[in-house]
Amino acid sequence: LHPQYATTQWARKQDKPFIQIQHHYAHVLSAMFEHHLKEKVLGIAWDGTGYGDDGTIWGGEFLLCDTTSYERVAFFEPFYLLGGDASIRDIKRILLSLLFDIEQNGHSLEPFTQQLSLFNKDELKVLHKIHSKHINSPLCSSVGRIFDAVAVMCGLSDQISYDGESGLMIEALYDETITEAYPLKLDGKIIQYKHIFNLMAEDKDPHVIASKFINALACIADTIARDFKLKTIVCGGVFQNRTLLEKLLSISQENILFPHNIPINDSGICMGQLYKMLSK
Repeated sequence: LHPQYATTQWARKQDKPFIQIQHHYAHVLSAMFEHHLKEKVLGIAWDGTGYGDDGTIWGGEFLLCDTTSYERVAFFEPFYLLGGDASIRDIKRILLSLLFDIEQNGHSLEPFTQQLSLFNKDELKVLHKIHSKHINSPLCSSVGRIFDAVAVMCGLSDQISYDGESGLMIEALYDETITEAYPLKLDGKIIQYKHIFNLMAEDKDPHVIASKFINALACIADTIARDFKLKTIVCGGVFQNRTLLEKLLSISQENILFPHNIPINDSGICMGQLYKMLSK
């Protein structure tokens, strides 16, 4: 859907009909194709970035899908991606944006002195202005980017060298003996999670933070899947995190499916796009 993609612009110039298929819907469709499904399913598509219907960056999606249409039934509360792609390269900006949101909600940033010290005073001033005026800062609801913010809380910001590496780092810190989970809240369609960063600041220990965060993601996915009582598809690059996927499968009593022969990440969405076309 992204209007600035070269492929989108090329297609528009061909003077021929063309169909655009939303990124996360294509993720779900690819797994539906592999499992020979045409009925309505709940698709849980979590990744780094994907252009949404509303022009914001999606990536924490619960989609009610069949092969003809989809409905966005739940998603993670958006935040501003400060400087756009600059935040993906410098992930401490992602945490900072969330901290600015926390401050706007009336909470002190005193527990985050260590994280704020990653910026000098001038940087904080400029980034605060960017956040308050929404300058080149698209809204983002991506679980992959939330992983980035958690990695900064775990002290890993200087160790991330490519997009998505934070998920591997958090997974490496996971301690299966820690069964507690941070409390995520579903408010209407919006999953509230920003408050858990205050709890992370209290916990301090990276192993505790990583473990309770992954457990929290598995719990919210299971909770929403139970509400819909449909076959549930999980897909998107975040679910390359084996620990997260295994945790979800271990606690869920719902029928949860995921790709086995088609890549669960962006390499598989072409099959979803084709499945949509063949199902017309």
